[in-house]
Amino acid sequence: MNTISPILKFIVIPAIVLSLANTSFANTAEKSKLDGLKIGVNAVYNQAGFKNYDDKVVILPSAFYESERVYARANRLGYKLWKNDNNELSVVTQYNGVEFDPKNAKDNFHNLDERNSTFFVGASYLKKTPIGAFRGQVFTDTFGDSDGTLARLTYIAKYQKDKLSLYPSAGVQWQDKKYNDYYYGVSDKESAKTGIDKYQPKDNVHPYINVVGMYDMTDDWGLFFNQNIAYNTDEQYDSPKVDSRTKLSSAVGVTYKF
Repeated sequence: MNTISPILKFIVIPAIVLSLANTSFANTAEKSKLDGLKIGVNAVYNQAGFKNYDDKVVILPSAFYESERVYARANRLGYKLWKNDNNELSVVTQYNGVEFDPKNAKDNFHNLDERNSTFFVGASYLKKTPIGAFRGQVFTDTFGDSDGTLARLTYIAKYQKDKLSLYPSAGVQWQDKKYNDYYYGVSDKESAKTGIDKYQPKDNVHPYINVVGMYDMTDDWGLFFNQNIAYNTDEQYDSPKVDSRTKLSSAVGVTYKF
């Protein structure tokens, strides 16, 4: 099992994207300009629906930035390969906060193996239309924790009033067998050790809804929040590790604009 810490992952991946940013700045008039950059800290709560498990709040960094080539959008960093007024194709990395820490589990569940949060890297295509934006994404596990692959199709709307900006979205996510087995499966070894039934899920597709909000308190300081609700289909819900049909991811934080 991969043992790279989440903190190290938060250093390595942004460093790679920032190196791309420096290349972009070196080739454009944007060099040394970071106008509009927002950095912040978020309190994040991920509830994946695990049975006999105490989910914890973690503090993570965030960034918001848009340039001709590079962007940062909360926990997602990207480099635009091609764009015009209505289309954007980019390579992107995004943090996946799902994890299972046996220290937070109760009863025999605390003898299950650890599952790590990780970063995914992939491609993203965004299409803007008069009725909103449509986005397709494909990701793979960067650090080999699950060796899994995800794909998403999302509709994104926008609402803005005064200092408040809201971005509600809805979509579907496909998760391959490797991803589901890593987070929701129970191996032969784990079953023998804990008495929990062995479980090997297949791939699945599940729906989700999400809303991102930003509020400018002053010219420099702002508030950020994100709420995601996803549905656990049978491939997750039938796992002996899971006892909820829904999984939640909530984040709230503060940002500072340069």
